[in-house]
Amino acid sequence: MSRAGGRRTTPSFFDAAAYAAAVGRTFDAPAAAFRHYREVGVARGIAPHPMFHLAWYRSEHPELGTGDPLAHFLGRDRSTRSPHPLFDPVWYRERYPDVARGAADPALHYWLYGGRERRDPGPAFAVARYLALHPDLDPAATNPLAHQLRHHAKPAFRPIGRIAVLAHAAAVRPGAPVDLHLRIENDGSARWNLNGAAPAALGLRWIDRATGRPIAGQRRPPPVALQPGERFWMRIEMPAPAAGRLWLQLSLLHRDAPWPDALEAVDVMRLEVTVDPALPRRAASRWALPERPPAAVAAEARARRAGEPVPAEPLSRRMLRTDGARRSRPFAHGRRPVIRWIKGDGLDDAVTRAAIARATRLFGNRVDYCLCTNGIAGARARALLAQAEQPVELWPLDADDNPWLAQRLRAAGCDPDRFGYWWKWFPERVRPDAPEWVLDGDQALVDAPPWFEAWCDGRDGLRVARDGHWLPHGAYGAYLDLVDPDLALYSGLVSLPPGFRLRGPFEAVMDERPLRPGHDGRRDTDEQGVVAVAFQRAGAVPIPLCEFPFARAGEDRIDFGPDGDRGVAWGYHFGSAFRRRNRMFERMVEAGMLPAETGAAPPLARVRWLVNRGQWGDPGWSLDDVFARPIVAAAARHAGGKALEVGTSRGRLAALLAGQGCRVTTVDLVDRGAAANLAGLGVEVVLGDGVAYLAAAGRTFDLVLVDLHGNGPEVWRRLWPLAVSAVRPGGTLVVANVRLWEDPVWAAETGPRETMPAAMPGWRLELVPEPMPGLALWRRDL
Repeated sequence: MSRAGGRRTTPSFFDAAAYAAAVGRTFDAPAAAFRHYREVGVARGIAPHPMFHLAWYRSEHPELGTGDPLAHFLGRDRSTRSPHPLFDPVWYRERYPDVARGAADPALHYWLYGGRERRDPGPAFAVARYLALHPDLDPAATNPLAHQLRHHAKPAFRPIGRIAVLAHAAAVRPGAPVDLHLRIENDGSARWNLNGAAPAALGLRWIDRATGRPIAGQRRPPPVALQPGERFWMRIEMPAPAAGRLWLQLSLLHRDAPWPDALEAVDVMRLEVTVDPALPRRAASRWALPERPPAAVAAEARARRAGEPVPAEPLSRRMLRTDGARRSRPFAHGRRPVIRWIKGDGLDDAVTRAAIARATRLFGNRVDYCLCTNGIAGARARALLAQAEQPVELWPLDADDNPWLAQRLRAAGCDPDRFGYWWKWFPERVRPDAPEWVLDGDQALVDAPPWFEAWCDGRDGLRVARDGHWLPHGAYGAYLDLVDPDLALYSGLVSLPPGFRLRGPFEAVMDERPLRPGHDGRRDTDEQGVVAVAFQRAGAVPIPLCEFPFARAGEDRIDFGPDGDRGVAWGYHFGSAFRRRNRMFERMVEAGMLPAETGAAPPLARVRWLVNRGQWGDPGWSLDDVFARPIVAAAARHAGGKALEVGTSRGRLAALLAGQGCRVTTVDLVDRGAAANLAGLGVEVVLGDGVAYLAAAGRTFDLVLVDLHGNGPEVWRRLWPLAVSAVRPGGTLVVANVRLWEDPVWAAETGPRETMPAAMPGWRLELVPEPMPGLALWRRDL
């Protein structure tokens, strides 16, 4: 930052000297150089800073157009912005805890200090190796990343997608498979080909870390031909070569394209792996699944393509009729496996947030997720879910969620404000007909158990965590004598098969020995006793402590039970974290086993948990980020104004609009939990027909957004004129799903095509046709 008399004259990431050298002239003062940059340099494509990679930055932010990239960069969240493809701000903060603690702007920290301290800017750039290749480079005088950009940046390698490594084996023996948990993403504009011209490939190549020379490599076809914007979670193995300290390079490329640069390529992952003959052999299996529509829907789409008979009633109407007939949450009707946490008003928010973030990264779309809360306000619940990478159902609890248990507790003089530990069993099952894991908010998963695949398929039985540590101290309350000490079941984690009901086993125990009058579930430990006895009588298989150990607050080591640490732990219970600070948890975060706090996430990332991917069994999706970005930009233009959304779903877009300062009303025929998801944001959630609302309201809005399932022409003939007339002068009308009818699954959704004109007087139209299902933004003149 340049200063004159204590006053700032140029912004950070504008280097007046470097800019003067680039344009070949001198300036009287940094402010003059900055003025020249704004007036001339932006149009001429001159970088404002030695570390600013203009071509990459513009490609990453197409919404920038021909605007000023520096101004755009400075307006972004300092904790996550990056001016260079090889600088990863999230990775940098996680790799260097002192930066996370003291530097609000990781990129600026790297420019001022990190480079001269020989720190790596990201996982794809090893400074030590780069300095070895350039012995004349003094990092104290020249930032290594700026040197790389000036001398070595070249667009030779163009990836066709991105890879995120969720977990990998860091050390194996020669010939053993390196176990890789990956998420691959098609972030381009075309579907991948697996055969024919320019087929896609997953490139895996071993590189010697000492010399930088490639040793061996493979190119494998991806498991699925991803459409633009689609992701796939997978688990694969790559055989290790001879012993040594190696890099394993991973990239997505065309099968016949050249390999990326070993050190400096963009969108390439490089993992450090030690190959040592003394290590044991490890094996792994792939367990992730691609996202697919339900089988019946896919069969209907195939029939449409083949010209075969299909139901006369459009799919969207059938979905609406089915959802309207349901009396319980739509989420409860799903059949996919689900992981559920219960979170009360304790001090373990950081544990719950990290646990959900880790699980959604680890298991991806293989399972669904649910957070049940008691005594948690809306803003706090959203903060718990802000790092989730998959949709999560938010379920605020009420006594009516489990009437039979609430009646039992009330009969013992225990009202809902004293249910305490019993809230874990509200509702009895979030998905009665699906495999389900039930965890406390202070429990985290770091890997998949050996029986994970069987559980997902509904082939595994009842399993319950165990604990021998508290047995002498009365953890089972009045039921201690009924508990089998050899099992010592503890309900921290419960794995339930499809169809298993809790009511029968629980009530049998409470019939035999009723809860005592004056029972208080916050203090008494009878809940643990009832649960342990009920599950042991139901034949539950104990989960050994060595697999799911305790990492209790106030203790200096992890309790793996009598078997000790056998290296097989796949989850941890951070006991007492809801009461006080748990240093065990903090150490695991520092070691990288669990995600760290990353500061305020970008708006789209904060609401990723609200994405709709058909979690209740129907086909569905949320708008791609390609579409969400211009919607957010439109909302920002209308900050403080009134916005109407027709088609709430789970509330993702309404949350984005409210986050930009709009006063939002959102309307939908079906309740999918939006009221709870949006609680505290000032959003008016209306359950009803959007067309009827527009016709009756007689109100106008600065922003109207239509995002429906049910886009038939009979709907749009009424909806379109109402939506147009509801937009104020200077306002914006956004229409989603303008190309939805091209998908055979939604062939009847032709309303926008038949009703929306190609142009309207006094309006400007911006079409975003790709990817499917397309978006239209109409801006009305003042």
